[in-house]
Amino acid sequence: MRIGELNIDRAYIQSLLVDVTRAHGGEILCRPWTVANTNSHTFAKADFHFDMRARTITCPAGQKQPFRLGMVVKFEATTCDRCEERARCIKGARGRGRRVSIHKDEPLQHRLRKLVATKKGRARLRLRIPVEHRLAHIVQRQGQRARYFGVRANLFDLRRAAALQNLETIQRKMAA
Repeated sequence: MRIGELNIDRAYIQSLLVDVTRAHGGEILCRPWTVANTNSHTFAKADFHFDMRARTITCPAGQKQPFRLGMVVKFEATTCDRCEERARCIKGARGRGRRVSIHKDEPLQHRLRKLVATKKGRARLRLRIPVEHRLAHIVQRQGQRARYFGVRANLFDLRRAAALQNLETIQRKMAA
């Protein structure tokens, strides 16, 4: 069975189903991970230019480095020490170059960030809101963690919570 469009929560972005869907030309719709910048006075990862086809990353000052997915790119310390933008890029002692972590699914994250940046893309992601609300109601009812040991008991508990949620939804709609 082919999946044309997979709407998921970003917590499941590492799922095998995502890989299979992408391999068969399906589209993944979810919010991208936000890029954390531990020091707000330095350049963020978003300030670097990524060329996904050539697998290169270019810093705001123009230094280019190749990268592989799932690795940390280390810019040369000698070049960073001479750079005019060093104070805005690296905090700390000289002799250390800037580092940027590249995730295994960086191309997908870039595509998702481009999707969120457009009005049409945000509208497509808003279609997931009813599903997100239903999941939030189940989490509110059931809690964040599994109650029981074993998959079978927890699957039963999830189905129980979903059935109760559906019954409450039906009752609300009938009362209105």
